[in-house]
Amino acid sequence: MAKDKNYSIMGHRHHTTKTLGKVDSHNLRRRQEKNVDPAKTHLNRHLVYQAGRFVLDEPAKYKRNNRIANLLKQRIKSLDITGLQAGQAVVMEINLTVSPEWMQGKTPAQVNELLKAQLEWAKSKYGDSILTADLHLDETTPHWHIMLIPLVEQVRKVRQSKRQKEAGEPQ
Repeated sequence: MAKDKNYSIMGHRHHTTKTLGKVDSHNLRRRQEKNVDPAKTHLNRHLVYQAGRFVLDEPAKYKRNNRIANLLKQRIKSLDITGLQAGQAVVMEINLTVSPEWMQGKTPAQVNELLKAQLEWAKSKYGDSILTADLHLDETTPHWHIMLIPLVEQVRKVRQSKRQKEAGEPQ
């Protein structure tokens, strides 16, 4: 029996505030891409993660490519995040797809089931870190672009002074 060579694929990259406009432009299809079928672009879905669930988003309400930047500012404020520095990676993009071989012979229902499972996995893995999820159905292989804040909880240790160590005081 031949080994199954069908794979789920996940890629990621980090973005600074300077690159968010380009990412939005791509995800919302504000510029023509070579590998996109314009006749299928209306099938794409744009979701925003709010209060623990995905909500359908309307890209037309954004005058410029600032959707992710606006959502990022709101989320940073709500989470009371401080200390961001210029040039710092503020958003991580996760791409979820499958190999083209997996797509062969699949019914729309099977593809839809996979796409739902991928989105649920991202929700369970990243939760409130998620800002948006954009589904592209206008390319050869359907895929998600999931934008999230790469949150890392940092606990700072309080260092003992030499006198405290010598006195045997607990930290």
